[in-house]
Amino acid sequence: MGRRRLLRVLLTGATGFLGSHLCRAFVRAGHEVAAVVRETSDTRRIGDLLENLQLVDCSSTQFLSGLSSGGYQVVVHAATDYGRDGRDPQDLMQTNVHFPLQILDALRAAGGLRCFLNTDSFFAKPGLGNQTLAAYTQTKERLRQRLVLSSGETAIRNMRLEHVFGPRDSESKFVPALLGRLLANEPEIALSPGDQERDFIYVSDVVDAYLAVLEGNLERARGFEEFEVGRGEALPLRSFVEMMKQVTRSQSRLKFGALPAREGEIRSSCADTRSLAELGWRPAVSLERGLQRCVEAIEEGSPR
Repeated sequence: MGRRRLLRVLLTGATGFLGSHLCRAFVRAGHEVAAVVRETSDTRRIGDLLENLQLVDCSSTQFLSGLSSGGYQVVVHAATDYGRDGRDPQDLMQTNVHFPLQILDALRAAGGLRCFLNTDSFFAKPGLGNQTLAAYTQTKERLRQRLVLSSGETAIRNMRLEHVFGPRDSESKFVPALLGRLLANEPEIALSPGDQERDFIYVSDVVDAYLAVLEGNLERARGFEEFEVGRGEALPLRSFVEMMKQVTRSQSRLKFGALPAREGEIRSSCADTRSLAELGWRPAVSLERGLQRCVEAIEEGSPR
C-alpha cells in the first residue's frame, strides 16, 4: 500500500461495538481522530483512548457549523439505529439518513473532504428478501441511494458488512449472548433448526478492511464504490453454533429445531470480497480463533 498517510478522521458511532474497534485502530495507526458523541454517551468501550481523541458533541446546536473548522479529510460513519423497542420511525430517519447526509454536506461546503466511508449491512442487500428489522433496512437503503446520487467529486465508499462478531459487542447480540449461556453450561439451549447460512467475520478483519480502503483507495476515482466485507464463505448457523460449543467446552445440550425459524429471515448471505482483495486485503483471523478471543474477553470482563 506504500507509505501510510496520516489523516484527520471524523468518526461517528465511536462508542459502539464496531466504532470502538475502528477508533482504536485509527489511533494506533497515528491518524488524528475526532469521535462524535453525545452528552449521554457511554464511553467505556473507548475509555482508555479518551486522552488521544477529540470528542465532538453532536447534541450541541453548534455541531454542524463547527465541523467547518475541523479540517476533516475523512468521515467514517459507523453510528446506526436498529429501530428496536418500538422506536419512532422519524428517529431512525434522523439517525440513519439525515444525520450522515448533514455531516457530508457540511464538510463538502467547508472543503478538504476526500472520502466518506459509510457502514452498511447485509440486512439491506437487494434481493435477499429480508423482512426482519424492516424499518432499519429501509433507512439503510435510503441512505445508500442518496449517497450514490450525491457522490460527485467526493470518494464515497459503502462498506457492506456481513455478520460481524468480536469482543465489546452488546451482551444481547447473538454471539455474546449464546457464548455466555454456553460458558454457564445451561443444561439445554433451545435453538432454531440453524439451516440459514451466514458469512461470519471477526471484527479485527473488518477493521483491516476499513484501513485497506482508507489507505489504499483514496487515489481511485471519485464517486460511489461498494465493498462487501466478509470472509466470502457462507456457513450454516448450526455449524457456527457447534463451533461455539466446542470452543467453550460447554456441557450444554443444543436443541436445534426446538424453536421455529424466524419468519421472513434471510436464508443465505455471503460477501463478494474481490474488490477488497484487489487492495491486498485478506481475512487473517479464523472463526475458531475469533471465538476464542471472545471467550477470553468475557472471562477477563472486558468493557462492553
